[in-house]
Amino acid sequence: MEGRLKIRAVQLDLARQMENLSFIKEFIDFSSDFGYNCLVLYLEARIKTRSFPYPASSQCYTANQIKKIVSYAARKNMDVIPVVPNLGHTEQFLQFSPLSHLAELREGISGRFSRGLSMVCPSLEETYEFFEKYYTEVASLFPFPYFHVGNDESWDIGYCSLCRKRLEKGETQADIFTRHLKKTHQIVAGRLGKKMIIWDDLFEHYQKSLLEIPRDIVLCCWHYDELVDIPRAHFCNLQRQDSLKLYDQLGFSYFIAPAERSPANAESFTRYATRYHPLGGHLTTWEKGTSFLYEHYPTIAYIGCLWEKGISKQPSTLFYEVCQEIFGVQDRGFLKAIQLTQYLTGWPGLSSVESLRRGPFTPYENKKFLTVDYLYSQLLPFTSRVRTKLGRKVMEDILVSLKEEILALGLRKVVAGLDDGFASPGQRVRFLSAGRSFLKQVSSLKKQRLSQWKRHRTTLPDTKIAKKFENCQKSFSFFFRRYSEEKPSLLQVNYFLPDAYNAQKVCLQVKFQESENWKEVYTGVPKPNLSDPSQTPFFTFSYFLPENRVPRKLLVSSWGYGGLGITFMKVITRKGIFVPQEILATEGLVFRPEAILVEDSRWCYLGDQDVASQFSHPEKAEQVHSMKIRFL
Repeated sequence: MEGRLKIRAVQLDLARQMENLSFIKEFIDFSSDFGYNCLVLYLEARIKTRSFPYPASSQCYTANQIKKIVSYAARKNMDVIPVVPNLGHTEQFLQFSPLSHLAELREGISGRFSRGLSMVCPSLEETYEFFEKYYTEVASLFPFPYFHVGNDESWDIGYCSLCRKRLEKGETQADIFTRHLKKTHQIVAGRLGKKMIIWDDLFEHYQKSLLEIPRDIVLCCWHYDELVDIPRAHFCNLQRQDSLKLYDQLGFSYFIAPAERSPANAESFTRYATRYHPLGGHLTTWEKGTSFLYEHYPTIAYIGCLWEKGISKQPSTLFYEVCQEIFGVQDRGFLKAIQLTQYLTGWPGLSSVESLRRGPFTPYENKKFLTVDYLYSQLLPFTSRVRTKLGRKVMEDILVSLKEEILALGLRKVVAGLDDGFASPGQRVRFLSAGRSFLKQVSSLKKQRLSQWKRHRTTLPDTKIAKKFENCQKSFSFFFRRYSEEKPSLLQVNYFLPDAYNAQKVCLQVKFQESENWKEVYTGVPKPNLSDPSQTPFFTFSYFLPENRVPRKLLVSSWGYGGLGITFMKVITRKGIFVPQEILATEGLVFRPEAILVEDSRWCYLGDQDVASQFSHPEKAEQVHSMKIRFL
């Protein structure tokens, strides 16, 4: 049947957030009831073994605990696949001093994006000696023939002195990656007799490797766009490539790997895959350290049934059937409301105030605010009508998540109002009052989240979620205090970014009248809100200026991957609004700098848009592009 998949896997990300055994068993029960026949445990370094004895007991699983999970899954007719990366995403290994010498950035050098020890060196034989021992121990705990070795987002290939020497002698980054995969394959397939699985994103840069690696390596093709028709590259100019067609032509077996964050992603990915011959589906879940998985259970159940039964009926009909079973409620209005909660993307979420300083509150954001608030009011009365134990957990998590979204959008509206240079003193007072009211509700929400934690993650420390709320409250309290004491000076920058997956940094510095010193305003990687059509590719950031004085000059510096556009900027102070008057100088690649002198849709662009070329030649990404601007 069209869309029906042989292997139907669902993932738990235990690397970023451990779960206790009782939850994992409950998740196995749930998954097996809704069509899945395989559980993927994303582990990184979560299993303590004889060759890897370093983690504290509270930060890992023992071999005996893993055996219990595998045995329980087998009773539910579910196989278990471990994911243990051995290139990128190995920071949990490298954090321990006995292994830190295996890091690619072990010599104190900077990688593409940081100096952190997050990737092992593929030129050190000790890397493979360690992973052969560790893989041997871990693989013995999992009888299913598949073993996933990660290898996604391995950004720093070719940086250490050993790898640089290989490049100087004529090898390419692709050659280093190919040799790494072959050596790993010798361990996993050759010595352990397992079928090796890898993520496929690095082949966007190293297509040569795809042609040279063994064809029995299984590829895991991950894409998280809501619409997957012809997949877009993750970090390669958004290049479109019919990946599954290519894998069929080359003779690879492969999984499709959507995410649980929106049913639309998995639906469209599955429709795309019906043209070809995937081995199965792998539904990923990630980063639940400050949230819970229950809110996504309707989507997870729906996708499992979709993959088991195939595309044989209207999606809404299948979704309603799944939700009736989860909640024990047949009311059509209730089912539609639950469905809508799953299709709404989760931006902005509660975090620091900086993430919300994005120009005016848009019509899209207002519609979402009204929608989320309406859904909360519609679902709340059904709390007492949910008949199943699992349904009550899911319902609680959905309601708490909706409440968090309401508060985030409410605070976003307040921040936008305060940052509006034309807001009157009376308006600022009203915004501050609303903001402090929302912040009190954040304290109440924190208590709800911590209560959930104590019930669902017994014995596990709640430091991540407590820290999230503490940082949020601290950030907003400081922001509100600045606006209550004075009207601070602001720099507003209108950006243009056609490829929001790029990684272009910008540094903004201002020089005030009667001063010769540059004052830093911001350094970071500005990105649009991809869920808001009105902010893509044009979006606005607001920044506090370090002093409440008249600006004279602004220096914009940019470097990294993919370039950055700017359409306009202005400085708002108590003495007035100041705009660019003249381009004084430029350096590096700066296209149409004069475009920022007029507030319209034209853009100035700093840097090179070709991420693929910069990836192959990282020295290009280190070049600084700048322009110096005089303000009026």
